Amino acid sequence: MQSERALLGSGVRGAQRLEAELRASVEALPAGGAPARLAAAVGDALFPGGQRLRPRLLLAICAAEGGQDSDFAFDAAVAVECVHAASLVHDDLPCFDDADLRRGKPTIHKRYDEATALLVGDGLLTLAFERLAASEDPRAIRALRILLRATGLHGGLIAGQGWELEPSTKVSPDESAVRRYHAGKTSGLFAAAAGIGALAAGADTTAYTALGYRIGGLYQLADDLLDATATSAATGKSSGRDAALERPSLVRIYGVAGARAAFAEAFDDLLAAAPNRAVCMFLEAALSPIRALILPADAAPRRPAIAV
Repeated sequence: MQSERALLGSGVRGAQRLEAELRASVEALPAGGAPARLAAAVGDALFPGGQRLRPRLLLAICAAEGGQDSDFAFDAAVAVECVHAASLVHDDLPCFDDADLRRGKPTIHKRYDEATALLVGDGLLTLAFERLAASEDPRAIRALRILLRATGLHGGLIAGQGWELEPSTKVSPDESAVRRYHAGKTSGLFAAAAGIGALAAGADTTAYTALGYRIGGLYQLADDLLDATATSAATGKSSGRDAALERPSLVRIYGVAGARAAFAEAFDDLLAAAPNRAVCMFLEAALSPIRALILPADAAPRRPAIAV
């Protein structure tokens, strides 16, 4: 395995290349026949990005397991980020959240219009699958299957959005129903990113796929807590939507205090579940800013002993 120093160095270079690859994908759209306005809207959906946590997770796991900065790894990372961006554009639409803000700026349907936002989301999904389908790497077809399942009707993003609309989920949510909804809407894409990262390094995908589900569960719990407790200025997006839309969440079930306690425990458990120290360090660095918004500064995470 690479040392922590090598992993962190790879992360900086990887982040730079990821941004360049995403930018090149958008810049190629008009030449490929996409209308200029639609291409501009796709660019606005991708830039400026957030943490790029999902593609960075993929690249970090690949590096931690001794993989190289291969074209395949970046094809997969770009595809994962395109799927994520598509999910945000669709989630913000009037038929779902009707959100005004995303990353501190007007959402795509507010900046353009609802029809354009719908096409942007659809276009980003096809761009993701196109990217992997065009890869000549023999692992690309397996990665494509993983990403399709994380996106689709069989427990993926689309299924998660569907569970959000189910009357039974809204009216009387229990923990199992909420976790099923979160597994599709959020955790599946994290699991896909983690599993594909291991695949890119030639490592066993099972443990990393499980880790991805843990990350997704923690991330969604954080998102629900911030929606309930933080201002739009702090999060960069519309707050209070879960309560307004009667959306199922663990905050609704356990209350803010109970959900915070669950987050603190899940954060520590996640670090303990990391298969090696380098991945543990990546997760702690990536997720600590979110943790700081939710928990008091004196509630430091329990640092587990991780085998290198």
